Amino acid sequence: MSRRTLAILLAVSAALNLFGVGAAVGGWWMRERLEAHRPAAMAQRTPGWRMLGEQLSPEGRRAFRGALREAAPRTAALAAEGRRNRAEAAELMAARTVDKASLSAALQRARAADFELRGQLEAAVVEAAARLSVEDRAALAETLRHRARRQNRPPRENLAPRAPESRRPDV
Repeated sequence: MSRRTLAILLAVSAALNLFGVGAAVGGWWMRERLEAHRPAAMAQRTPGWRMLGEQLSPEGRRAFRGALREAAPRTAALAAEGRRNRAEAAELMAARTVDKASLSAALQRARAADFELRGQLEAAVVEAAARLSVEDRAALAETLRHRARRQNRPPRENLAPRAPESRRPDV
């Protein structure tokens, strides 16, 4: 291999390494910025029902997830209905003039579908819990207690930097 070829390969390798390091640092920086600007509601979000079963024994986890999988076909239509109604509400909200009655009705339909969906999922959780061992039910109960404590905490302040407030000089 000639010196010129070696120099070209070395330059290309250095450029690729620099690109890779820049991409990694840029990705890290963007993630940090997004985390800092995440709305408080997202920061308070709790994991779904499926994640509650993570602390169970392997057999309990399979039974718990199986019960949720059995409920999925029944709840899919409700989830789709809620999404459709929220999309309709978004269209009504973006209209040139707001039809308050139609907007309220669309949001009410979305909320009703969400409540029904939650009720069906909770019924599936109850059925699954009834079939779990005492140890698995205790683990599930502890996870639910932790979730309840987390939801009862006061909301955290958004950590994004604030613009300085304008001050009027004292008169």
